[in-house]
Amino acid sequence: MRSAITLILRSSYQLKQQLLGLTCVAVMLASCSVAELKSSVTAPEKSGPAIRVVSPPTSYTRPGDPEVLVVMDPITGGRQELGSGAVGEFARIIVGAGATVALLNPVAVSGVKDQMLIVDAGARAIYRYDLTTKAIRSLGQAGGQFIGDPAGIAVESDLSFYVADPVGKQVLYFDADGNFIRRFSDAANLARPMDVAVDEERGQVFIADGSYSHIVIFSKTGQTLSAIGGRGRGPGKFRAITAIAKGKNSLFVADRLELPLQEIDLATGAFRFSVGQGQIVWPTALVVDKRNRIFASDRSDNTIKIFDDIRLIATIGGTGAAPGRFRLVTGMWMSDQNMLYVADSLNRRVQVFRVVGENNDPPPIVVP
Repeated sequence: MRSAITLILRSSYQLKQQLLGLTCVAVMLASCSVAELKSSVTAPEKSGPAIRVVSPPTSYTRPGDPEVLVVMDPITGGRQELGSGAVGEFARIIVGAGATVALLNPVAVSGVKDQMLIVDAGARAIYRYDLTTKAIRSLGQAGGQFIGDPAGIAVESDLSFYVADPVGKQVLYFDADGNFIRRFSDAANLARPMDVAVDEERGQVFIADGSYSHIVIFSKTGQTLSAIGGRGRGPGKFRAITAIAKGKNSLFVADRLELPLQEIDLATGAFRFSVGQGQIVWPTALVVDKRNRIFASDRSDNTIKIFDDIRLIATIGGTGAAPGRFRLVTGMWMSDQNMLYVADSLNRRVQVFRVVGENNDPPPIVVP
């Protein structure tokens, strides 16, 4: 009975929001890269009032649901790591304790445990940032191997990583030290890879293409296996994919011309549900927490919007440079410690938030 009621609520809600959402997406352009997003916001912006966190109506609140994100100290760079062993010791003797590296244009973030990888398009570098020691290390020449600006990143448990190159029509795979391993490309199916996700258990790599409007599934060795979706309208179809995120048994897809946020079954490729119609206009980044709540950034108002599987439950942000405000969010990562890391690209920082609402959390703090 509870499942049936939830399904009826979800269907009714989605129908209303689809009608409302048609007015929001009619004027949007075709899918674009991080570089093109940047070009649309180069004019100086006036910081408007921050959008306060929106608590859900009482009737929509479920026990344990978070109502806010607590803003923490941002990451703007770090102390350069000089390596270990004799080489690292020699470098410290010659140059001192290590220079400070400042982020220039962080466009994507991901990681494992206390190690976060930052794709910095401005520095043409990919950094590994230690969340414990605050040390930062450039991973070889990995950042200079892209034809255009790099986009989304996915990291495996061994810290090897994949980075999308939209202009180069490829995704490049590197080991934990930034050494090139493999190129994922397919002239017939990949024209503009926007984002990448990996399923280590299945041995599959998912690459979202913004031109063909589908998600191409590759084997870990680079062979094309199949595709999910395709250009069209309605559930399970896409027109301008901007980001993807892997859930436990599903893939979440953001699109700025079609249903904005869709969940797709990993095993069958079938549509499960969608949210955000009429509430999010231009999604640019996407993550999912352990409870399948969706955190999606919205370029139209520089906010992060949080959804459960039925409706919007919270909004945070607004345009500006103050803590908790954004100027073009292009990537996000949710760590196992329930921390949200946000690539706030034009503010040259990675913002850090703690998700609250779990048991034993302190009272929520609303970002001003």
